[in-house]
Amino acid sequence: MWRTDIITWIGTTLRKADKIDEYNQIMDLQSTMFEMQGEILKLTEENQKLKQRLEIKNKVILKNHFYYLDDKGPFCTRCLDVKNNLVLSHPTYLDSDYAECPECKTVLNYTWKERNDPGFTQDYSNLI
Repeated sequence: MWRTDIITWIGTTLRKADKIDEYNQIMDLQSTMFEMQGEILKLTEENQKLKQRLEIKNKVILKNHFYYLDDKGPFCTRCLDVKNNLVLSHPTYLDSDYAECPECKTVLNYTWKERNDPGFTQDYSNLI
């Protein structure tokens, strides 16, 4: 902030010396500098968010149509790919092979079991 102090001091000195045109130029410079500082802050915050998103995208593993992060998941691929939002998908019902994203409502098979697989069971008794 020392720059703003110097600019203020210069402006005060010019005003006392009746250098009004120069004083106005200094005040315009100070205003521009404040706008630039705000823009720098905004860009710095945006840069940090983008770095965090990139870090997450580099860490996730795609498995069975879902993303997994370390031992957590399944996360919705659509929400992360399109909206850059890491959303945990939930099984559609107890012991289900399908999970649904609560945000975009995408439903996918996250176990890769199909109806003709020996491991596939279709038990709807837990829905009652």
